[in-house]
Amino acid sequence: MDEGAQIQIQIRLGKLLNIINESSDLLQGQKIEDHSSTFNHTKETSQLERKAGRALRLRWSLWDKRRLESVIKKFVKENEKVNAQVELLCHATSVGVPLKHLDRLKTNEHSKKLGFDLPAQLHLNAAEIEKPKGSLQIKDEELFCIVTKCSKNAEGLSVIETAKNRFLVEFRNYAPDKAGSVPLSGRIKERVELLAHLLGQRKQPAFHTLSCQGWMADAHENQVAFIFSLPERAEASPISLLSLYEMKTARPSLGDRLRLARSLTTSICEFQLTKWVR
Repeated sequence: MDEGAQIQIQIRLGKLLNIINESSDLLQGQKIEDHSSTFNHTKETSQLERKAGRALRLRWSLWDKRRLESVIKKFVKENEKVNAQVELLCHATSVGVPLKHLDRLKTNEHSKKLGFDLPAQLHLNAAEIEKPKGSLQIKDEELFCIVTKCSKNAEGLSVIETAKNRFLVEFRNYAPDKAGSVPLSGRIKERVELLAHLLGQRKQPAFHTLSCQGWMADAHENQVAFIFSLPERAEASPISLLSLYEMKTARPSLGDRLRLARSLTTSICEFQLTKWVR
C-alpha cells in the first residue's frame, strides 16, 4: 500500500483514538465517583466531600452515562468506516499491478477476521489467476423442462418453482445475431463457468447479489440460464430497478432513495475493484 493510502488510514485511526480518549475520560470520572462513595463510610469524610460525591453520581446519571453510550455508538460507526476504507484502499492500489499479494489477503488469519479474504478471492477469480474447480452446469432434466417452458419478462428474468424451492432464472443469449441453433462453444462455456462461480461464491453483503446455484444451456434458443436461490420473502414476480424507477404509482421516500443510492454506489465500487466490470 502506498504512502498516501497509509496517511488516509492514519487519519481515520486518529479519530478512533480521540473517541477512545473521550470514553477513557468519562470512565475516569466514574472511578472518582466510586472513590468518593467509598469514603462516605469513613469518619474523616467531610460534608463537602459527600456533596461532591452526590454531584458526581447525579452528573453520571443525567449526562455522562448517555454521553458514554453516544461515544460507543460513534466508535462503532468510525470503526466500520476504517474497515471499509482499508478494504477499499487495499484493492484500489492493486489495480494495474500484479495480484499475487491478494493471495496473502485470502489466506492470512488476520485478514480473514477483518473480512478481506472474500473480496481478495473474488479478485483472484475475476482476474482468472485461479481457475474454477469443477462445473456448475445443472443437468437435471425435470428442472430443465421447467426452465425452458417458463415465461420471462423484458429483462430476461423469471421465477420458477420446484417441489422444494423457488429460483430466480436469468436468461442470456450467447448468439443474438444467429437465426438458427448454435452450439455452446468451448470459449463461451469457460466464460459462463467463470461467471457462475463468481456469482455463486460467498460475498460480502455490499455486493447485493443473489447466490448462483448453477447454469443450464438451451442450444435451441441460443441462451444460457443462470439459476439463483431466492430469499424466502422475495416477490413472486421479479422487477428491475429501472422498471421500478419508471413506475408512477410507486415512489420511495427520500430516505429510501438515499439509502438505495448509497447501496448502489457501494455495490458498483465492489464490482469495479474485483474487476467484474471490464
